[in-house]
Amino acid sequence: MTCTRTAYESKNEARAARRTIAKRYQMGARETDVCANCFKYHVEVILGHPVNEQWKKILELLAQGYEQDEIAKQIGVTPRSAEWRIATIRDHFYAMNRPHLIFITTALGLIQPNNFIEICEEQHA
Repeated sequence: MTCTRTAYESKNEARAARRTIAKRYQMGARETDVCANCFKYHVEVILGHPVNEQWKKILELLAQGYEQDEIAKQIGVTPRSAEWRIATIRDHFYAMNRPHLIFITTALGLIQPNNFIEICEEQHA
């Protein structure tokens, strides 16, 4: 399995990145030990305020290519509410658009494409 998160050569680089993430995105994060896949360090974002399980679900659905109406059905809200939540998440991460949002959150380790890539392949087969 390939690492999809941003990798750092040293523990000090990962520590500096953790501080930047915590300050910029106002969320908790921690450095990892050396990754068994890439032999580098990563920073893991800690779910909590403001990133909760619903935000993570929305991000995963966006990454899988779901549209706003489909996301609304999946999370049990109106399409307008889903649009507002997506915009709030995008603004929180200073993303220019949805692909940029997916890139940022994948790099932060909030979503793991390797966890749902099989779902996408099954849906499009």
